[in-house]
Amino acid sequence: MGATLVIGAVAGLYPAVRAARLSPADALASP
Repeated sequence: MGATLVIGAVAGLYPAVRAARLSPADALASP
C-alpha cells in the first residue's frame, strides 16, 4: 500500500510541479 501511495503522489505532484515551472500556455499545450 505504501508503494501505491508514493506512486500516486508522484503521479499527481510531478505534472503540477512541472506545470508551475512552465508558462501557462506551455503547460496547457503539453499533454
